[in-house]
Amino acid sequence: MKILFVDFEYPPLGGGGGIGNKALVDELSKKHQIDVLTSHYKGLPMLEKKGNVCIYRAPILLRKSIETSTLVSLFTYCISAAFIGLKQIRNKNYDVIHSFFAVPSGLVGILLSKISKVPHVLTILGGDIHDPTKILSPSRNFFTKSAVKYVLNNSDYVAAISTDVAERARKFYKLNRDSDIKIISFSLKKPDFVLPKVRKYASFTITTIARLVRRKRIADLIRAIKKIDTVRLKIIGDGPLRLELENLARENGVSNRVDFVGFVNEKTKYKILKASHCFALISSHEGFGIVYLEAMYCSLPVIAGNIGGHNDFLVNKETGFIIKVGDVNEIAKSIELLKNHQIKRSVMGVHNKKIVGKYYIEKIAKQYENVYQIFSKK
Repeated sequence: MKILFVDFEYPPLGGGGGIGNKALVDELSKKHQIDVLTSHYKGLPMLEKKGNVCIYRAPILLRKSIETSTLVSLFTYCISAAFIGLKQIRNKNYDVIHSFFAVPSGLVGILLSKISKVPHVLTILGGDIHDPTKILSPSRNFFTKSAVKYVLNNSDYVAAISTDVAERARKFYKLNRDSDIKIISFSLKKPDFVLPKVRKYASFTITTIARLVRRKRIADLIRAIKKIDTVRLKIIGDGPLRLELENLARENGVSNRVDFVGFVNEKTKYKILKASHCFALISSHEGFGIVYLEAMYCSLPVIAGNIGGHNDFLVNKETGFIIKVGDVNEIAKSIELLKNHQIKRSVMGVHNKKIVGKYYIEKIAKQYENVYQIFSKK
């Protein structure tokens, strides 16, 4: 089967959405021919071939970092990706076109689908439907809202990565296909190496993994650890708020207990998780949250917010703690409770390692394969 993926933020660009897509591409490419149409960024090749995967990078304007896009970069992606995509559909007989993100990817995917008469599968991830922290959230702007609605209503199949994302799509957009939005969860690609046997850090350590943007609310974690002596916080990831967060740590007198690790490779990431005592990320909203699965794979209890797709698999007092977003005192209480109860941490960790198996990439890829086969035969 030949599949064209349209994703404006494919790794190393972007965050969790692209990571989830790459995991799916890597798994599907074991049996299928995959092309990926994504954005270019300085230093990356315009065309890259890896086994059964061919990555086409469309030139864009004014993208300032790997982590975040700009309105201009999104707009120019639509134009340049459409031109590259049109050339590809003339030269290759794709069985399916699969877009990640309703906008801008879905707009390109729908165009290519209608011209080539190839079925269009859409995966919606959260921020492409509604981002509560952005004035320019797709749901708040007439033009982007109209574009998202058009893509949702004209795709042959729409998959949401969580119940939360599906419900937001139904809430913010008048759809012709409410009952047709299916849930196909994001997945965890198991590391291709044996997890290291490491000792836990001497001081109780919380780890978080996130792009340093407003929606992730990393500032709440910094303020929370101020309330608990000796606790350390490791922040894996980078982004436009790093300097602001470093200043916040200094202002709160905890800069010696907050480690800004930045971007790390997979082995280092899992080594840090294994040495940590718990994982915490209390965002304003998460479409799903692959990072929670990564922490659970390392047998860590998880502290998360009460808003988002992760509530499909995180359960309060079983997988860790689910707390009200923005409640710094409650974050501190949850951390202190885990810090003082080693047995509780261990029980939660063992439980988490068991349930994470439901989300391995092999199972999720099979669900998409079944979808492709149904629509490619029509």
